[in-house]
Amino acid sequence: MGALVFNDPCLVAVWPGMGCVAEIAGAYLTQKLAARPFAEIGPAPYFDQRQAHVKDGLLLPVSLPRSVFYGWRSPTDGRDVLVLLGEAQPTTRAWAFCQEVVSFAQALGVRRLFTFSAVASPIDPRADPRVFAFASEPRVLAQVRRLGAEVFWDGEVSGLNAVLLSAAIERGLSGVCLLGEFPYFASSIPNPKAAAAVLRTFACLGEVELDLDEIDQEAQRLEPELCDLHDRLKEAMGGSMPGEELLDPEVAPAEPVAEPPGIEAEVRIDIVVPDPDPLGGGGPPDEAAPADTLAPETIAEVEALFEEARGDRDRAPELKDLLDRHGLFDRYEDRFLDLFRPPGG
Repeated sequence: MGALVFNDPCLVAVWPGMGCVAEIAGAYLTQKLAARPFAEIGPAPYFDQRQAHVKDGLLLPVSLPRSVFYGWRSPTDGRDVLVLLGEAQPTTRAWAFCQEVVSFAQALGVRRLFTFSAVASPIDPRADPRVFAFASEPRVLAQVRRLGAEVFWDGEVSGLNAVLLSAAIERGLSGVCLLGEFPYFASSIPNPKAAAAVLRTFACLGEVELDLDEIDQEAQRLEPELCDLHDRLKEAMGGSMPGEELLDPEVAPAEPVAEPPGIEAEVRIDIVVPDPDPLGGGGPPDEAAPADTLAPETIAEVEALFEEARGDRDRAPELKDLLDRHGLFDRYEDRFLDLFRPPGG
């Protein structure tokens, strides 16, 4: 990108998470702005590798997660945008990672940082997802609220989405985390609708013009799949999905609810011209592993939670999340739905 000189840039940092909300939003932002890679954080101090893969008798090279900076310069002398796309969050020395990211960003003139994340809630897939937010200072939080975002009032936020902003506070920078709402039963299904909601709020806060037509179209294309899964689960549960009554304005309390639904970082920054493909097709998600390749403890955990869910239906969302995490829902779908069918039904 030539000299690393930017005009009043903001930094957006994203890592994989629930519903792929942050990943989709970060990749779309990078793609639509045609941002170019200009720096990368060496992974060695932050990622530990404890296994390697053998195929056809040959040991394959180890590939550590990458953290690549992309930059975009406004053609109208407006604010520039930097995006940090991380393939994974550090497994060690997260605070040191965040401190060095902030130091590097500050050296480039960044004064405000954004992170993207997600909130799982009992929202119907047909509804417009809300955007929740928390910020480093009241002034920024007030800006977010004026844009229609709801405040994430209290709670613990794990991972770098909050830790990076804490490191920013330490250096006198402001920060805000935007969390897109998605249906709790679909944590493993990509949700461009929630990502688009996050990007709309970011575009206003970051004063960036952003064409969201393509991501809106993708959201419309995928919505029937989510709706079908929602309706089948709702039917199996006797016509009522847990928690959805709380979102019905006819039965909602007169006063606003104080808390939103629960939410389910020595750096070496080298100036490089990497050629990652975080925006490409990437192919479909990996298929679930065959049963005989699953770890025994995973099978035992699934079976134990099935047994508990039979006696306590409130454990069903936890079971659904476990199946999604291991890519097992398709295999156990009928058995999962059986938990909610009346005897003889």
